Amino acid sequence: MSFAAKPSLAALRSTFPTIGITIIYAIINHDLRVTDLYKLCPPLVERRTNSGDLLSRYPDVLSLVGPLLVYTDILAFPDAVPGQGLKIMFGIHGYIRQLLRLSEEFEWPDVLAYHVDFWCSRCAEMRRGYFGGWAKASADDSFRNRKVQQTGGRIAGGKEKEVSFTFL
Repeated sequence: MSFAAKPSLAALRSTFPTIGITIIYAIINHDLRVTDLYKLCPPLVERRTNSGDLLSRYPDVLSLVGPLLVYTDILAFPDAVPGQGLKIMFGIHGYIRQLLRLSEEFEWPDVLAYHVDFWCSRCAEMRRGYFGGWAKASADDSFRNRKVQQTGGRIAGGKEKEVSFTFL
């Protein structure tokens, strides 16, 4: 596909010059693999290209938030996903707030595993034309309920804590 085929591609390319065109295509076609999300932040690419382990690429929640924000910027860009940019942006921002909260309450590897499942489901939905799934994050207590049952209310570090089901 050439830049002329979709007017926003040239603008996307000039706005995000450090992101390769194949990555931009993957994003706007909702095919970006969760394992490649780190490629949206050049400093992460340099540090994490050789590590195949997902936990090495995303050792904490902040290493995931930066790429998610760039991903959101690209999808919310005018005409990248016509008529859906704001819906996606608000949904992903809510999802990021949830990830931040979950990372405070639970072990990071568990939160990262949740992210992988959630990401794959949202991308599959977007490929089918449904863009409201990201907003499910604010109402999705399944992860929290499962983890509370598994840990008996313990959080990261094994401390007892009353778990709040409110979001940021």
